[in-house]
Amino acid sequence: MRKVILQLSIHSGIGPALIARLHRASNGAGLSNLKEMSVAEIASIHGMAQVKASLIKSALNHDAAYLAHESWCAANNVRAILLGDPEYPKLLAHIGAPPVAIWVKGQLPTTDTACALVGSRDANHYGKRAVQMLVPALVAQNIATISGGARGIDAFVHEETIKAGGKTVAVMGCGLGYTYPAEHHELFARIVASGGALLSPFPPQTPPVAGLFPVRNRIIAGLSNACIVVQAAAKSGALITATHALEENREVGAVPGPVDDRLAAGANDLLRQGAHVIVDGATAVELCGQKAERITRDVVSAVQDPGQAMLLQLLSRPKSFDELLEEYDGASIVLQEQLFALQLAGKVAQNHAGLWMRCD
Repeated sequence: MRKVILQLSIHSGIGPALIARLHRASNGAGLSNLKEMSVAEIASIHGMAQVKASLIKSALNHDAAYLAHESWCAANNVRAILLGDPEYPKLLAHIGAPPVAIWVKGQLPTTDTACALVGSRDANHYGKRAVQMLVPALVAQNIATISGGARGIDAFVHEETIKAGGKTVAVMGCGLGYTYPAEHHELFARIVASGGALLSPFPPQTPPVAGLFPVRNRIIAGLSNACIVVQAAAKSGALITATHALEENREVGAVPGPVDDRLAAGANDLLRQGAHVIVDGATAVELCGQKAERITRDVVSAVQDPGQAMLLQLLSRPKSFDELLEEYDGASIVLQEQLFALQLAGKVAQNHAGLWMRCD
């Protein structure tokens, strides 16, 4: 049956939904008999047009494409994992209509817990700081990270996981025969070298096209216990991933952002709709169903950024933004960014009067 599934998967014009439908027929037994059936029998038994049945028959009658696929996978250390195989990810297997085949380069995490962290390709330093705060806490609890290998937040997630010594999976929106985006060739190599994996629900020679990325987002959600939107605009692929996570009864959280930042609009809207507020590593760990240790320490000495440390020293008592601006050595936008960063870290907050205060 393995050969049949792969022959169908790599044949142009036969999509994963049709393969999944054939696979479900008689609990998969229907696949083993396809090669012996006529086009008319395939069309009649499986309730499809003769044109589609002809494609199936054509795929099963040509071994050359299958042999080329097997040769390419062997040469590139890529393996096809089928639904039902021992290595097939357990979480993914339990989503609605899981992919019948996935292609993997590297090692899938052996941990039972994984967290998807997704966000904008245009992510800025605020988003990067949020990732730098969340990822080490997840890694410390042996939680794997899942993201989409794209520019911006995805790349930050993979990078920071590797730095923290954790395992990360990049889910591709194309086949593993392509490197997309091209500038991530080195990053993808380091993901594999660090014990992580590249995963695609598409055959290796599937090029990157826009219509495939929503499928990729669904797989990201399916591989994870929880999904965190770090930074996303009002219309963003990250929000599609969060929607898929909700549909699969996974926990969804979001990092709050500045109200005047377009890159925070999507995450803030998720929070308005009831997503969990993610403000530090502990809340990220708890979203994944694990208990997080909260460490009490001096907030001033714990801050490494000199500007933030100075700002905390200025907050010996609650102060308004204007008061801080008069005393702080920096522009208004810089002060605003620093306050948001400290708020995200749980080190400052605004009281009922709108004054900024330290969270000692």
